[in-house]
Amino acid sequence: MFTKSDKKFDQIAADPARRRDAIARYATKRTMFLCMAVIMSVFALAVFSVCIFSPPIRGEAGGAAGIGFSAVMMWMTFFIFHSDLRVLRMIDLLDKRRDESHVA
Repeated sequence: MFTKSDKKFDQIAADPARRRDAIARYATKRTMFLCMAVIMSVFALAVFSVCIFSPPIRGEAGGAAGIGFSAVMMWMTFFIFHSDLRVLRMIDLLDKRRDESHVA
């Protein structure tokens, strides 16, 4: 199902120069999605509070559900970038340790 993206990720992980570039890009994207997810979650909680404590407004519940779904998708994307970044950093660390052990 994800074979194309998995192959691309494997190629990036295997090449040290591309891996370091990907680590920098993924760190930036992870930070960006974390900020967006937090903002979207706060906004979703505010809209849900308004839905609960105010008189019913037409279409308000659908908007709240859409904002909540968007917040969940932001968090999922953040965790995907976070896990990919951890894998790339671990591969980079193991690669550095392997190089140091060959030198010593």
